Amino acid sequence: MLQHSANWHSTYPVFHRHWHSGSEQYAGGDALLTAVDNKWRVTDTCYMEERWQAGTRLVVIYHFTLERAGEQMNMPVITTPYVRRIIREQGFKVLPIAERQSAAKQKA
Repeated sequence: MLQHSANWHSTYPVFHRHWHSGSEQYAGGDALLTAVDNKWRVTDTCYMEERWQAGTRLVVIYHFTLERAGEQMNMPVITTPYVRRIIREQGFKVLPIAERQSAAKQKA
């Protein structure tokens, strides 16, 4: 699990942005970074979801699982070059979103 965001700051503006699923459907890379700074640990696997907007524009969303003090949170993050760099440089295992949904059904 990733626990420190110090390596993630390469040329990214430093400011904190809180995110909550009750407020916004998707987070940005800055909210992911803020969560890590707030002691959330990111598991080493994320799930990729492809969504077509109006049938013509592809938007990729990466679903990260974060854990802290026995709590777990899913953070869907809209892709940007910065988010793709985090995934690449931190060596996340990227799986299709369908695999996460299958695993959840098996646990239930």
